Amino acid sequence: IVLYTASNDTEKLLDLENNAPNSTIKKLFETTVVTAPKASVKGGKYKEDQEVKLICDNDSTIYYSTDGTTPDKVSGKLYTGPIKIESGDTTLKAICYNKDAEKSAVMTEKYQINYEAPDYPTVSPGSGHYDSPTSVRISSDVEGAKIFYTWDGSIPTASSEMYYGPIDIPEGNNVLSVVVVDKHGMTSNVFRANYEYTP
Repeated sequence: IVLYTASNDTEKLLDLENNAPNSTIKKLFETTVVTAPKASVKGGKYKEDQEVKLICDNDSTIYYSTDGTTPDKVSGKLYTGPIKIESGDTTLKAICYNKDAEKSAVMTEKYQINYEAPDYPTVSPGSGHYDSPTSVRISSDVEGAKIFYTWDGSIPTASSEMYYGPIDIPEGNNVLSVVVVDKHGMTSNVFRANYEYTP
């Protein structure tokens, strides 16, 4: 323990602690080993952004990186709050420094965020022939999503009419096309319904 502490070889110190044969020997490490940070969200594959909190022992300061490089006091970012992990592959590394400037081993967590396109919207009533004024209601279970529609059969885009509330079926034979766009800009498949309104 004295040898590894003097040479600041944290990796070997931690390995030595992990292989200590009993609790009496493990206690010898309490004042010499800085515990590595822990992440509130384990690495893995996710479909949505993740907010990761880093936790260290009291009086420790955390530095981190999200580009796979090993952080330190110079190259790392000072941790001040939850880290948002967004689309793609992210390698989060973090290290703790105690008040004596002794450092921990490096924590590494790898995240893969793959967004999925939203589901079709719910449209009511469905296709059919109507002979009295009828309104169409559209909804989506996707949080924060926006709904766009057209009446001419074309594919809706973010420049098309946005749905805010029930829309009246126009006279004649019309094709309603609807898409859901989520907060990441992912678009659902096009929902289409044919409405014939002859008063």
